[in-house]
Amino acid sequence: MVRELLRYEGVCELRPNRHPWIDAWNQFVGAPLGSPYCAAFVSWGVWRSGYGERVRVRTAWSQGFLRAPAALRRAPELYVRNPEGAAIIVWRRMGGPHGHVAVASKW
Repeated sequence: MVRELLRYEGVCELRPNRHPWIDAWNQFVGAPLGSPYCAAFVSWGVWRSGYGERVRVRTAWSQGFLRAPAALRRAPELYVRNPEGAAIIVWRRMGGPHGHVAVASKW
């Protein structure tokens, strides 16, 4: 998955939360254009990497990756507590329902 996602390293916002690729990721998950896109990007990367049928997480919400227990069972190698390789990492902001999601490949 990391190899697929690294192809988009350097994509920069042309306007807040907007770029042709960012728009495509948000459209993939059904989010309005201009929405935060971290979860859309990871969802899209999971699908493009061949995990899409197993994981089936298409979300614009970072915390959606934590609320997908069936997905966790289908691809446990993507969700680990102490990752040694690439993994999906989810942060939660204190006191709220929002956060951030990313893919980590190095520690």
